[in-house]
Amino acid sequence: MAVAAFACGCADSQAPERRCTSHTQCDDGFLCGPESQCIPSVACGGDADCCPGAVCFSGWCRPTSECDPASPSACPGLGEVCEATGYSAPIPGNPGESGAGALGGSVAPFGICAPSPCDTLGGCTEPFTCVAGRCLLGPPCGGCAAGTACELRSGRCLPAPAGCECEAGWAVASVGTSPLSCGSDMRCTCANLPEVPPGQPGVDGRLVASAGGAPLLVSYEPVYGDLVASRFDGARSDTALDGVPVVTARAGGAYRGGVLDPGPDRGARPAAVARGAGLDVVYRDLDLPRVMHLGWDGGSAVTSSALPIEGRDVGRYACLFRGADGRLSGLVFVASDSSDSVALLVRVESRVAEPRAADDWSATTVVETRLPLRSESPCSGACGLGEVCVVEGGQEVCEKTLDLSGVGAACGPCGVHEVCGEVAGVRACRPRVYARSEVDRLPFGEGLFASCIAGEPPLAAWYDADTRRLVAGRWPLSASDRQVVDSGLGRDPGRSASIARSPAGRIAIAYQDAALGALRVASATAWGAPWTYEDLAPPEGTATGHGVHATFVGERLVVVEADVRGQVWVFARGVSGCWGSAAAFGEGAYAYPDVLADTASGGVWVTAQVLQFSPSLAPLHHPEIVAVALPACAN
Repeated sequence: MAVAAFACGCADSQAPERRCTSHTQCDDGFLCGPESQCIPSVACGGDADCCPGAVCFSGWCRPTSECDPASPSACPGLGEVCEATGYSAPIPGNPGESGAGALGGSVAPFGICAPSPCDTLGGCTEPFTCVAGRCLLGPPCGGCAAGTACELRSGRCLPAPAGCECEAGWAVASVGTSPLSCGSDMRCTCANLPEVPPGQPGVDGRLVASAGGAPLLVSYEPVYGDLVASRFDGARSDTALDGVPVVTARAGGAYRGGVLDPGPDRGARPAAVARGAGLDVVYRDLDLPRVMHLGWDGGSAVTSSALPIEGRDVGRYACLFRGADGRLSGLVFVASDSSDSVALLVRVESRVAEPRAADDWSATTVVETRLPLRSESPCSGACGLGEVCVVEGGQEVCEKTLDLSGVGAACGPCGVHEVCGEVAGVRACRPRVYARSEVDRLPFGEGLFASCIAGEPPLAAWYDADTRRLVAGRWPLSASDRQVVDSGLGRDPGRSASIARSPAGRIAIAYQDAALGALRVASATAWGAPWTYEDLAPPEGTATGHGVHATFVGERLVVVEADVRGQVWVFARGVSGCWGSAAAFGEGAYAYPDVLADTASGGVWVTAQVLQFSPSLAPLHHPEIVAVALPACAN
């Protein structure tokens, strides 16, 4: 595609009398150009010295790509098409051969990979927008500096021709009669700024009650890295609460105030409660890292501050509620403290109803768990099948395991993160060394999947990843206020824990038993009463307990979960104790479900993020909310 760029007069050397089928057949400083002829290239010190469609390679400008306009999939980029340049390239062949592949024989047209063309009526698929006749994801060339203009087909900012000025708030789009002319014959036009693409909110979505109509959805938007509140009064409208940098807007539209720059990465793993027409949220700042609190009045007033908690992977699991005195309380899990030696479950409480600074919060550690040994590459990756890396005599060695269950029948009882094995003929329990990548998948420690609710007393539930058990507690969560709800050899209960309480005080915890791939519910008539257990499964397939959330509608318990096929199920327990189930979202891929009681209808609101792709495989993920009547059961 760039042959014309080099033939446009960028150099005045005379090409030797040499035929070619590839660039390698030409001397340094020359390319294989149209009509199978070596033509001069351009010396360069960087890509900016080359024409659009070329880069600097070994001191000489070389084409970046060549595509066949006849091939519908000639260009790898999303939203790109191969456009003919009016030039041709030789079809490769062996010298001396006759026919289409011979030098001097047939030539094939080649083109430039460029953004798809469009007209003022549109013609672009989401998330692309028609800007100056091209389908783009943002401003032309990402926004060109003063005195330069965007050559749309190549996406290169070039020196603008004289008199090429546009009003403030407009983007310059310069188009030459030849797209590969290095700007020598550019003509200038001015284009409206594009709308900011709406992003893809819905990740870790949480429903919050709102006055009338559908509830608010608070979620993380990973494209820009924003904390987003979404309303569903008719069409969905998104408000970026945090993550938008303070810069000059370079696009149009209401979302993000026209700001396209990514800004800080904030909003992951939100936990939220209602505040009048707005909400309070705690969430992760992934850049620093830290846990943030944000208060929003539902309009333009937003206040935010960091919580007084530090550590690695802080806030991956958190919960929040508002107490009877109007103050906020919750739990925050810290995967590793500043010393990288312990994991923490921290109780946070605000000193005022509307906290605005770190000093407005108190933080108290309620559970501290010593972390096991971790390494980037345990035993340098030398352990074979049936072996694990352990520490023996202060050195990492590969050990043949005899019992991974921890029972240690061949060695005596082994401790947490110890394995029963044999090294040099000696059987013993030795500390295991884990790969840090395993920590990234699921942290060690106690306090994962923390869930909490208001009431008298406030209650919480969480997962103990070290001993694989479900734990529940009542405020203030001292050792005497905690109890193991579910555990067992060969089982792994407690992931995705979600606790709820009915108006009459009945307690329920919905969770996953990861070892059995089952969705379970533990129930008690009150704190301190015996727990009863039920396994739930939808009519189609097997429940897996991913993304579990529970609530009560009156005295009826309602649980939502996403199965392995991406369907979101609603389970409702009848007054007689039977269970009914229905698919809230089906025939598609869904993730991040949540549920909220709909007091007006006696049903529930259910949300999930829809995972969809355009024909060009561009992600079109977006959240949806539906009102669901409680499913009935047969008895």
